[in-house]
Amino acid sequence: MKTHTAGAMVLGLWLAALTGCGSSATHPSPSPSSLCGDSTRALAVARKNAPSSTPETVISMTCTHFRDVNPGSTVVSPDTLVWSFVFGGTFGICSGGGPLMPSQTARPCPPATTERIVVDTKGNFVMGGVPAR
Repeated sequence: MKTHTAGAMVLGLWLAALTGCGSSATHPSPSPSSLCGDSTRALAVARKNAPSSTPETVISMTCTHFRDVNPGSTVVSPDTLVWSFVFGGTFGICSGGGPLMPSQTARPCPPATTERIVVDTKGNFVMGGVPAR
């Protein structure tokens, strides 16, 4: 009788090992922010590329894949890990509008109050835009 019980126990342990005792055998992949490392260098590069006529403040900073910051863009690979910074301040740079026709006159844009700067995890400037989106 003891031999039969020992065999059943071995079989039970073997089945438990195969099934993981009901727990999931998959492990979650690390979040992008745990892979980005220290933001100090990226923040310094972002500040350098966020010229504001008033002191800028960091509204948010996120480490993510580039595809989550600017879907469809080919500036860098969509899988590139980047720091995305949103600054508050007074940013006089205007984007959009295209070239002027000869009959048009340039009108200054109202300053934007937010700017997004994207820096890769190696500290390279990737892109920026006002207002932050």
